[in-house]
Amino acid sequence: MDKWDQHLQDLQKRLNKKEKKLLRQINKEYKEVSKELIMALTEMYMRLEKNGELSYSDAVRFNDITRLKQNVVYEITALVEVNKERVLTILDETYFLSYAYMSYVIEKESSAILKAVTPDMPRLQQQLFDNPIRGLKLEPALERDRRMIVSDINRAIERGLIDGKTYGSIAKNIQEVFESSFKRAVNIAHTETHRVREQATHESAMNADRQGVKMVKIWRNMADERVRKKKQANHRSMEGQTKPVSEPYELKPSGQTDSPGNSRIASQDIRCRCYSSHRVSHLEGAIPKKPVISDFDGWLMERTPELVPI
Repeated sequence: MDKWDQHLQDLQKRLNKKEKKLLRQINKEYKEVSKELIMALTEMYMRLEKNGELSYSDAVRFNDITRLKQNVVYEITALVEVNKERVLTILDETYFLSYAYMSYVIEKESSAILKAVTPDMPRLQQQLFDNPIRGLKLEPALERDRRMIVSDINRAIERGLIDGKTYGSIAKNIQEVFESSFKRAVNIAHTETHRVREQATHESAMNADRQGVKMVKIWRNMADERVRKKKQANHRSMEGQTKPVSEPYELKPSGQTDSPGNSRIASQDIRCRCYSSHRVSHLEGAIPKKPVISDFDGWLMERTPELVPI
């Protein structure tokens, strides 16, 4: 592993800590809401069951099924809203850290002093909603997941009562809905944090390139059996493709992208793990220089003393 990829590995370790913390928080919320809804189901059974059984007609007659459905909508809406804010926060942090870290690496390897070594965060806020995933944007995608959870839970309850299933069977089905939804949340988190990292490092390299530190980028895959090699997307054949940072990669079988995960083509982007490995090609023009001797945290404090470390 060369020094550029080592730097990227160090960045990814920092990002992994943040993502794991996010997923632990989301998982905790999912378990708590699942527990609340199963408790509400328990209370309904305790009030209405006869000889250990509860019919759908009894649940409807006393409006318990209506109240339970309303509770499902309330709890799931609150859950998704909280987790949406968490996802947006981690994407902000991922973008800032990735952009700044790439600036640090470029300065360290070229000794050039760059301008704008941290990103324009207000511009990022809108960008986070502008990348479609399977034809949807981030916020609508989260809303679609909310509707899916509500529908699946209500179906599990109604179908279970109509089919005469036991309390334990219905509770298990509710838990399975939450488990499936959490997997979708993990998928969104992985895809989006990867996309934002690659977008940020690309834009940081572009910032250096515009200032005369001419950059190239190399497409790298993870070199394992999971690397996609499909008709719709072949990332094995992308390995080693090298371009000036200002030019797009040529995707296989078709399409272009400035960085992995940012083609806006679902088959190319979803769960992509590829990355751009950047290099300084040469310097153009009169560029101020100063060797970087500190680590990233020290460099960030020196270059942006007004910022609080993240």
